[in-house]
Formats: sequence, C-alpha cells, structure tokens
Amino acid sequence: MVVRGVSSSSSALLQSARLERTLYRQLIKWCRVTGWNVPLDAVPPVTLIPPRIDAQALQSFSQTKKDGANHDDMQHMNDLLPPGSVVEDGKVVLPIRNVRDIERVIRLAYRLNHPSSSNTEPMTTNTSSSSTIRQDRISLAFDAMKSLNQLTDALDQKKQSRSQHMDRTGVPYFVGQVVRHKEERWRAVVVAWDRVGTTSTKTPTTSLTKKDYTGGADKELDASSSEKEDKVQYTLILDFGDAHLLGGSPRTNNGQTTLPVAFGYDLEPVLDKSLQRIRNNWVQNKFERFDPVRNCFVPKKALAYEYPSDGEWNVGGSYTEMDGGNDATTPVVVEYEKMTTAVQTVASQLERCILNVTSCTEARGLTLLASFQHRLSSLAKGDVETMEERLNASIVSNDDDASSEEMHQRQQQRQSKLLMAHLRSFLYVTLELLELLWQRRIAMQRKHDIQFPLGSIVRHTKYKFRGVVVAWDPKAAVDVTNWDGLQDITGAADMPFYHVIPDQNDCIDVFGSERPFRYVCQANLELCPRHQCILDVDDHLDPEWKLDTDEWIYQPPDDLKFKYGESLGGDEELIESCMKDIKNTITQFQLGIRGEDHDSALKDVTEILSLDKLLLLLQSTNSMEDAIVVEETIKETFKAHSDEEIRFLLDDGIAELLRGNHERARGIFLEIVKLHDPSYYEAWNKLATCHYMLGDMVPSMEAAQEVVRVQPQHFQAFNGLGLVQYECRQYQNAIDSFRKSIQLDPWSPVSSRLAVGIDLVKSLDLDTEDTQTDEASEEGTAPYEK
Repeated sequence: MVVRGVSSSSSALLQSARLERTLYRQLIKWCRVTGWNVPLDAVPPVTLIPPRIDAQALQSFSQTKKDGANHDDMQHMNDLLPPGSVVEDGKVVLPIRNVRDIERVIRLAYRLNHPSSSNTEPMTTNTSSSSTIRQDRISLAFDAMKSLNQLTDALDQKKQSRSQHMDRTGVPYFVGQVVRHKEERWRAVVVAWDRVGTTSTKTPTTSLTKKDYTGGADKELDASSSEKEDKVQYTLILDFGDAHLLGGSPRTNNGQTTLPVAFGYDLEPVLDKSLQRIRNNWVQNKFERFDPVRNCFVPKKALAYEYPSDGEWNVGGSYTEMDGGNDATTPVVVEYEKMTTAVQTVASQLERCILNVTSCTEARGLTLLASFQHRLSSLAKGDVETMEERLNASIVSNDDDASSEEMHQRQQQRQSKLLMAHLRSFLYVTLELLELLWQRRIAMQRKHDIQFPLGSIVRHTKYKFRGVVVAWDPKAAVDVTNWDGLQDITGAADMPFYHVIPDQNDCIDVFGSERPFRYVCQANLELCPRHQCILDVDDHLDPEWKLDTDEWIYQPPDDLKFKYGESLGGDEELIESCMKDIKNTITQFQLGIRGEDHDSALKDVTEILSLDKLLLLLQSTNSMEDAIVVEETIKETFKAHSDEEIRFLLDDGIAELLRGNHERARGIFLEIVKLHDPSYYEAWNKLATCHYMLGDMVPSMEAAQEVVRVQPQHFQAFNGLGLVQYECRQYQNAIDSFRKSIQLDPWSPVSSRLAVGIDLVKSLDLDTEDTQTDEASEEGTAPYEK
C-alpha cells in the first residue's frame, strides 16, 4: 500500500523508522522492568562502529568529544556514556556493568542513528542510509531483544539468589573467606554457599546475622545442631598447590560445576596469615583482590550482589574497606606514581640506544629495531594498557556509585594497576631481548652443524611428508629416546632437531589427520625436490613468511633471522650492536636495583626502583596476577651479571635444567661458582636446585645457605632451603624457611608446603611453639604424612 502524496521509497523509510522506534521503546522497557542496579557477570564491552552506527554522526561525536565542546546536544550524549567509556575516532567502546549501562548503550546507539531528531520520529526525507543499512540496524535491534530476553532468566536467578542469601542464620563462613578442609587439609576460598535440606519453617533472624564474621567464623556449626539449623554447603576455589600436593579430588556439585563443594561442618577457618592467599586463576573471575586488612578476598559486584549480608557491602553491592583512611594510604599512591615514572625513564633510555644509531628504523627496513623502538616508545609515553585495562581504569575514575572514601581507595588500586602494566611491558621487552641474544649466540656457535636453514622446504626420508623449517634446536629439547623413527639412529638426541610445519595433505595421507607441526631429527630430513615444493601450509604458517619462488625457500621475519644467526644484509652488525647496547643498559639498570652499579644515568631511577622497594611492592600486591609480574621482575634482577659471558653461561645451565639434564646443568653452575664468580648467588641458587633434583640434599642445603648468606632477600632460595630441610626431616627449620619466604613474597606457592609442614609437626607431637604464630584453632592430624 502506498500513502497518497508519498513515494513508495518514502513510505518504506517511514515504516522502517516506526519499526525502529517501536523496537527502541521495547528495549528501554525491558531495562526499566528488569531494574537498573542489577550487576552483571563479566560481559564484553560493546563497540559502536559503522555501518550499524551512522558513520557521520559517530565521527562528529568523536571529534566533538575530543575538542571538548559542551553544547546541549553534546552534553546529552555525554550523559548517555556509561562510566569508563572510551571514545576514539569513529569508534566508541562501552563497558557493561549493569542493566543501567545496557540502557545507556541502547539510547546512545539510537541517538547516533537519529541525529536529526531528539524526541520525534526520524525524518523521512533523510536518505543518507541505504535500505540495506536500515534493515541491518533493525536486525541488530531484534538481536538485542533476543539477547536481553535470554539474559532475563539469568538476572531473575540472580535476584532470587540475593533474596535467598539475605538471611545468614546458621552460616558460619562468608563469601571471600579462606577455609580449610578438616580431613583432607586443602585450603580454598568460599565463592558461594547454599542451604541444603531446608526445614519447612525458617529459623527467625537472630544476632548471628549481624555478627562480624571476619573474625568470628571459627564458631562454626556443630554437627549435632544440624537438626535445628539448615545444613550449609559451600562452593570453593581450591589453592592449586594444595590440590597438586595433597592429590585430593573434592567432590563437585552434582557434576554441574568444576568447583568443589563441602559442608560447613567439614571446614575450618584459616587464621594463619601466611596461608590465606589462594593461588588459582579462577579467583580473578570472582574476586577483585585480596584484602590484607580483613584477610579475605573482596568479591566482584556481581557476586557481592547475590550475598548482600556476607560482609560490609552497601546496597549497590560494593565492598567497604576497613583501613587507616586517606592519610595512611596517600604515601603509597605517590610511591606508585614515582615507580611508574621511573620505568618510563628507563624505557626512554633504552629507546635512546636505537635513536643514537638511526632515527628512521622503518624507512631503512630495520624491522627488528623498529619493533623494539615502537614498544619502548609506547612504554616511555605510558601507553601500555590493553583496551580492557583502559576501560577498567576509566570505570575506577568515573564510578558514580562509589563513595569518596571508596574512590580514594580505588584510585590507589588504579595507580597500582598502572605500575603493574608498566612493569609487565618492561619485563616482556627484557625477556624477549635476552632470549634473542642468547639464542643468536648458540646459533652462531652451532651454525656449522645446521644443514637446513629457516624456510627450507624439506621432506621426511622415512614418512615422506613435506614441510617448512620454522625453527631448530642444536640438540633435542625433549626426551626422544623412545620415539619411532629414531631407533636406528645412533646419538639422535645430540643431533639438531627441526620444528617443521608439514603439508596438511601429506599429514592426512601419512597420519590420517592434520598435524600443526612436527619435531624431526636432522638425520631424517632431506631437501624437497623443486617440483614438489608447492605446499599446503598457509593455515599454520605465520603470514610474515613469504615464499621465494626463485630459490624455493620461505623468507622468515627479521627477528627469527637474527635469533637463528642468519644474514640480515648490510645492516646486520648495526642491528646486533644496537641490541647489545640495549641489553647492557638493562643490565646496568638491574645491577643498580641491587645496589651493585651506580651508573650516573640510571642512579635516580634505581633508587626509586631499588630491590627493597620492589619487595615492598611485592608484599603489597593484592592479586596473584600482579604478584607474578613483580616476582618475575625481581627474578630477572637476581640473574643480572656484569660479565656477559657468565650470564650467557647461566642461561645455558637453566636451559639444560629445564630439559631435565640435571647432571649437565649442575656441571655448568659448578663451573660458574668455582671458576668464574663465587659471589654470583643466582648460580648458587640454581646449583642448589640441581643438587636437590639429583637427590644430593647436603650440598643442596649448603648451596641454598650460601645464597641467603649473600642475599638474605632471595625468596626463591628460602623456598629451596625449606624443601631440602623438609626432606632431611628438619621440619621446624623447614617451617621457618617457608615463613621467611612468604614474608618476602606473600603469594609464594610454598604456602602449600608450609601448611603441610605445620600439620606434620603437630601430628608428630613436636614442639610447635614457633609454628603457632597466627593459628588460633586446633587442627586435625594430617592424613597424608607417615
């Protein structure tokens, strides 16, 4: 039907506009009915980009936002942005924390697509959008409706869960509390609780629901009272170390979750502060951080919403801290900022090593140096965060639900996270650079043994599959003793081995299915005849590899050419010299952190990033992920040596140790401490590890004691010393060593060993006076020690 006086195209536009408006109103209605403040579990951010969002309106909004314009229409658009949104040229990224944010996204998208009308129907004379784009936007609205309807059930369950968990009567443990199984002895953090076998009449609310469970959770339900009170079942996230060490497999909740469950009468609170940090990657999905003041994990808003009475949370579901206030925390914030600036300064110094040689790395085709320059330049400018981290940072700064005190605390967390991002970026650059130089050194030493350079198209002499060489090892990096195809080759383990991307059609013929790569001994390879060099490898080979049909060889990227000692053309010496200059500057910086080098260019930053301050930073980290970044930074500092060859020798020994060649690794570390540098405590530390792996406990203990004598802050050495003392049945000494390690590094995985040691000392009825520092409750006998 065509309306009189209106063309068929205009009529179609009018109908589409009405449909868009109807869908828009339905979406807004869903948000209002559902309720604004229901927090959502982790939801990916929404990105508004053309063509589903009008490109001109989006670009205009981005530019106006960038220019800081503040007219009425712009202010209205700003009000629609959820806290933490990131506006870039032609793109808006919006975080979704709750239903209110969903409504904001819907309103913003609709307004951007209808810039000519704020409160009325879109103008039918606007033909800038094609019919296809309009239909695409309508489809987007229908998809949104479908997704929100699916979300309805989940949100209803969340509301119901909140209602069921209002009353904490008879619930001794709270979400975020660290507990331990009485019999099986593993530690875990409570992530959920539910009543099982609820009685017909609920027990009236008593003073128990108002009790501060952070300190009184030891008054748990007595099994004999289960007839009067609800039986409570807890869902738990186990410590990885405990699960591995104790070999337990706690039951799961009817197979519906991988998380273990246990009843309250099987659990007890963990009161020893050395044992309260749970190491498990699942923790970061449910909890924001560990709170060292309350000695528990702080739930994320979505989890806190479901358990409103499990701590001092406000109605919106946020967690109220209990620390010393602004005056106590301000100096820490300043220190975070200083350390962040110091890392940027070091990055600028490292970039200068490249700029002193050339300021146009890309123009000269120096792709390896260009890559490092870009990363160092970004680090020097502070551009180190991922989009997710930027969104989280913006949310911290713009959370309209947070109190002023909470905002102050979150700003401190923000400074901490920003510092961690800088340290992580610097660590990655350091590790990659050192790996490249070490591998290049080995490649140059063993290059004469290598028959097939990178990119060679080869064929297996026995199985006849073809492939491309993408890497090689001077000898087998794994145990190949029982491998098929090597039984008739003498000394195969000491021959070069190649990483080969095979032709997938050949793999199907030979193995019956595709294979991503093969690890092949040099004795089993030959060059592929030229007429057979067309391969099906594109799905598994990096696009940077280019086939040279003149030579019938794949050209690898420059970083791999450098790593494996292959020619980089006329600039090869320049590249290698520049890379070594960067490495030497990093070494000076690391030695300065340890107080062993006073290079004038780095003196100021090494005072800010001294070993003492890095250890304080490690002790203040409130998540396992942040702790790992600081741990690895300190470990690299321990490895530093002013003599390049000695440092390379240490890396040789570590490589042998990782391959399982403990005897060979021990010989290398002995050579370092006996012939080169007896004061190199990291070599002593690795030597202690080799002795331990080979069962030589006395020399292992002596080597570890030498480390802590020279460097009393070496937390890894205390770990190793405790393990040796435990094996030698010096249980009290082992406990002391483990505690010293945890004092230096509260997130140390050795906490599992400490827990076992404490139980063992008690089970053997030894003197436990020194082991009772924070324990206030009796623990049962460990069933796993004889």
